[in-house]
Amino acid sequence: MKHSISRILGTSLLLVLLNFIAFSQQKTIPLKEAITQIEKKFKTKFAYEHNLLNGKTAKTSALNNSSVEEILKDILYPNNLLFLYVSGNSYSIVARDARFFKTPETPAAPPRVDAPVVTSPEMVDDR
Repeated sequence: MKHSISRILGTSLLLVLLNFIAFSQQKTIPLKEAITQIEKKFKTKFAYEHNLLNGKTAKTSALNNSSVEEILKDILYPNNLLFLYVSGNSYSIVARDARFFKTPETPAAPPRVDAPVVTSPEMVDDR
């Protein structure tokens, strides 16, 4: 009986601990704060419109990746943002333009062309 109670308590404690670990990895922080942490950790610089990050969050578990690029993919892509390598340790963060990326939600739109389209040689005026 005594072993049964200690086994039940041990199992319960293990479940609570595993639950705690799982939920601690789900913690989120403001995206702007995540970018600041990356700048300090990797000595990088980012250029972006400040309102681009407003209201967006990042999972803290993503900040544990080993490379800047992997971290940026994990925190920016879910927020419909992209990063562009500029030079050295500099990156630019931009909004993902859904018109040019095919996703299940939004089909890709063709790029807009403002030049006139010529379909046959007869339509061209050679004057």
